[in-house]
Amino acid sequence: MNKYHIFSIVALILAAVMLLSVSAECAVENSPLRKLGRGALNIIFGWFEVILQPAVQENPYDIFLGFFKGFGCAIGRTAAGVYDLATFPIPIPAD
Repeated sequence: MNKYHIFSIVALILAAVMLLSVSAECAVENSPLRKLGRGALNIIFGWFEVILQPAVQENPYDIFLGFFKGFGCAIGRTAAGVYDLATFPIPIPAD
């Protein structure tokens, strides 16, 4: 198997997980599949915060502040995604 086939298989698995996370069966707020999908999406798209945060700054001179804020948010979002992905089978306790 070459690298292209492995990448294609991983991409298909991630797409299936994302589709399952938004399906009607996963409409329950604390379901394991929803937690798995949320974790995968946070890992994949967490770094977009580096781009997003400078764009939402009101003052154009705060672009550097937005970059560092986005970097921090990206680390937090990606870490939360890793946590969700690692603990998706464990149910969230009810209050």
